[in-house]
Amino acid sequence: MLMTYSKSHLLKTFFRIVATSKDRRGAEFISMMEGKHYPIYMVRWHPSKAQFEWRKDLDIRHSAKDVLVAQYFANFFMKQGSLFS
Repeated sequence: MLMTYSKSHLLKTFFRIVATSKDRRGAEFISMMEGKHYPIYMVRWHPSKAQFEWRKDLDIRHSAKDVLVAQYFANFFMKQGSLFS
């Protein structure tokens, strides 16, 4: 997706990359984007995983800070949704 974004004038005009991540093979990908002028958000991860996903085969952190970050995003997305309903 990073290569697609860098080659697309429309994507670069509309979205701002907020965060990237690396997969298990080390390939970088876009994990968060936001609309530059519109309240549109894209995340390629689930904000509640730190709180509720406890599988040992996944590398999911569960520190207090990780849970607070997840809660921040949950609150943010809920507030954004309520602004337009």
